[in-house]
Amino acid sequence: MTLAKEALEPPFITVGGIPNFRDLGGYPTSSASHSIRQKVVYRCAEPQKVTKDGIATMQELGITHIYDLRSQNEIERNEKAGRGGIVEWEGCQRVFAPVFPAQDYSPEKLAIRYKDYASAGTEGFTRAYLDILNNAPPSYRTILLHLANEPSKPLIVHCTAGKDRTGVICALILSLCGVDDEVIAHEYSLTEFGLPSEWKTEVIEHLMDNPAIKGNYEGAANMISSKAENMLATLKMLKETFGGAEGYVTEKCGLTKEDIEKIRNNLVVASPARGSIMNVSTRCPFISSSSATCMKSFLNQVPSRSFSSTQPQNARRATRQRRQMYQWLSAQGEAFRNPLPNSTNYMGAYSPAGQLLRARAGADVKKPEDGEPQSTEDETGSNRNANLPKEQPRDLRPFTANRTFLSPSVLSEELREKIWEKIMLDARSVREVSVEFGVDMRRVGAVVRLKEIEKEWERSGKPFARPYAEAVMSMVPKTEYNPNTRTAHESINDLPVHAATGPQIFYPTSESRHFTRVDAAKVFDENLLPADDRIPHPQMIASHRDFKAGMPIEERNQRQQEREEAEEKKRQSIAEHKAKKEASVKKIESHRWQFRFTEINVDDIGKDGRGPKGTGWRYGKPLMDRSRGQVKIPTSVQ
Repeated sequence: MTLAKEALEPPFITVGGIPNFRDLGGYPTSSASHSIRQKVVYRCAEPQKVTKDGIATMQELGITHIYDLRSQNEIERNEKAGRGGIVEWEGCQRVFAPVFPAQDYSPEKLAIRYKDYASAGTEGFTRAYLDILNNAPPSYRTILLHLANEPSKPLIVHCTAGKDRTGVICALILSLCGVDDEVIAHEYSLTEFGLPSEWKTEVIEHLMDNPAIKGNYEGAANMISSKAENMLATLKMLKETFGGAEGYVTEKCGLTKEDIEKIRNNLVVASPARGSIMNVSTRCPFISSSSATCMKSFLNQVPSRSFSSTQPQNARRATRQRRQMYQWLSAQGEAFRNPLPNSTNYMGAYSPAGQLLRARAGADVKKPEDGEPQSTEDETGSNRNANLPKEQPRDLRPFTANRTFLSPSVLSEELREKIWEKIMLDARSVREVSVEFGVDMRRVGAVVRLKEIEKEWERSGKPFARPYAEAVMSMVPKTEYNPNTRTAHESINDLPVHAATGPQIFYPTSESRHFTRVDAAKVFDENLLPADDRIPHPQMIASHRDFKAGMPIEERNQRQQEREEAEEKKRQSIAEHKAKKEASVKKIESHRWQFRFTEINVDDIGKDGRGPKGTGWRYGKPLMDRSRGQVKIPTSVQ
């Protein structure tokens, strides 16, 4: 087996009989002071020819799981051809996690996929890798949950060449942990060195026998290539289609935000890229042995992100502003990259050095060590900011240049769900729910209507932009649901301003007269209700009056209960009236319309013909010719 000299150096590991075996750890994240934990995730090609020495090497590495991404018929077909099979050894569990189902390996599907891989440029690989992403969620979910829940058990991921299906899941893992796209593309391109020349020659000859690319040597060679630009184009497609790696694993693989944080905490360590990875300077010049050196080399040689579609005059030269930006990201900006849970993340809340200002007035906030898994309590914020003082107006200014704007709180997702449950499932009134949660009745109604639309979309299978919603919610202060403590979201009993109360009126009255709110309302308009009746929660006013009158708690509770019973009785009476009225309507359904007929009685118009139940009553008074003996023609002018 002839290998390139690069395959004998780190991150490659020599494992007898298994080509393209390397450690996924050791690469720097975008912060430069952190890197991916080594000796956790390994990748390789199919291991069917592993030797005893190779098995001993993997046992020394402590590998406990091997995830096989090949389909069953692919394994059987390669086994018959003498190119592949299943390998298991003591102490390691094989997990069958096929990316493609069996039906996707029909000759027709293979021909389409081969054409994509064999096409020139990056478009073919991008289409092929999008096909992998669309079919892989169940397989990738299993691997990602292993990294989230069992970080102490190292694993291997492999397919046939350890290049495409394996390369995509490895790119997802690195991207989730904050590794820059160029570093991910470099790691992907190492397969060019990892596969032996004999293996490539044999596979190319086999591929050229396929009718889809028969005789096309360049196409077959392109299929087994792993060019960095193909991975860069795939990562760009991942962002445009799914919103990045986090959006993909959330929407397609069903991972929660907590699962993603666990993966990051388990794989990202607080140290620059180190160890044997640092010796590959000829192949990875932007990785160095210290944070400062890594940052300087990285910025001056390879642009980490493309902020513009315009090609720079010198791609290897970074401007002073760009260096300053990355210096800020690795210092003050780090506080914004990992904000405290249940706390706003505005620049006005931090000092220029990246320190939370209100933390100076409170107790020290203990943050977990880098690489240390966070507890569930920590993720909910009960530990990390339990001793912090309450947010001040300074902390709620998202725009440092506009000191007059304060970001208002919004209802949390859990609180909105509770409001909907109280109204729709517990059959509570809007007024009761408004008082219980301290939310205005109009907002309660809006929440219920929007939640109904959301649940209807969920039933019909419409997609949701949950990553976008979670990102927005993380930027604003929220009113959280607390079953033990009532926290008012807003003032719920403000008196609405009526149009009739706009003008200023001077109304003389006797000094001895008791001038009430009822009298004040009639001054503005005879039909205007007093403020106590127009206020959203009149029962709160009545309860407060009982309190001010010095009534004992038992009597106040009894009076409150009587008011609630009277209100419930009134509500039932209205409902019965509506039900009775609805029952009197005769309904006839057609294929398109519903016809409604109401019985009319001539006696409903009353003795003078002006009864409110008479037909046409809403349009004005009845005609005078209905009265017998009435003079129809005027005889005089008055």
